[in-house]
Amino acid sequence: MPDWLVTTLWIVGAVAVVFVVGGLLLPRKFEVSRSIVVNAPPAKIHPHVDSLDRWGAWSPFDTEDPTIVWEKSGPQSGVGAKRSWKSRKMGDGTQLITASDPTTGVSMKLSMADGCMEPFDVHFTYSPVSGGTRVTWIDRGTLPAAPHWRWMGVLVMPSMCGKMFDKGLKALKTVVETA
Repeated sequence: MPDWLVTTLWIVGAVAVVFVVGGLLLPRKFEVSRSIVVNAPPAKIHPHVDSLDRWGAWSPFDTEDPTIVWEKSGPQSGVGAKRSWKSRKMGDGTQLITASDPTTGVSMKLSMADGCMEPFDVHFTYSPVSGGTRVTWIDRGTLPAAPHWRWMGVLVMPSMCGKMFDKGLKALKTVVETA
């Protein structure tokens, strides 16, 4: 066997070991959060977060796939409001409001239909600050045990989801402040 091939195989093997062992050492739990100050009280912000029907006006996840198919059930807003979607681009999933308080925020469970990930928690918190309300969007959960998911939780999710959260929060700010 030529020396260059042996060297290449050693390098590929070392990279594979680092990927697998390094991935197994990374945490399974993830959290992504972003915040923005909205020049309005929580009571003016809350209806836009608490009603899944209103998400289309500000959530980038709602407009990412123009062919997405929505199905809603339960109340129009508040605890028990639920929507499911089917999307080739975004995957299939379900979102359920589990807690809702017009002064402190909204909590949800988000499940992806592929079954790869456990349902995770989504929170929108409202905190009074000078000049308005700090709205914080938080996703947290547990990733599958496979090393590639753990790498994704560390390297991909914070930047990918963070950009979407920033975009959504800016749009929410605009919607609320111009309403």
